[in-house]
Amino acid sequence: MSAALRIAQQRYDNAEPRTPWIDTPEGLDYLKSGVRTLLLGGDTSTVKAADFIVEFSIARNEADQADEGFALDWALARGGMTPFSYYELAKEVAERMLYDKRDEAEGQLLWLTQ
Repeated sequence: MSAALRIAQQRYDNAEPRTPWIDTPEGLDYLKSGVRTLLLGGDTSTVKAADFIVEFSIARNEADQADEGFALDWALARGGMTPFSYYELAKEVAERMLYDKRDEAEGQLLWLTQ
């Protein structure tokens, strides 16, 4: 192995790990703006609103099924506050879906900037 190749390999081995794109300001903006867009019923570049609402419906049904004491149903029947935030659940679902598509979003950004 040549000295130059060995030096290059050592530099590569000792380099700081690359910050994942999703943890950069651009990646965090992708998540934040994507959640907002999905909650308003719009499509993002990586997640369709129709897919989001289906996933939210599944998650909501799972939460309802886990409520063995029917606290959610009683709260809704009485017109009161539920012990559960559907808005927070929707945000979690949107963030998860967007996070799962982070590589696709990064690729789109790289393509646009080249």
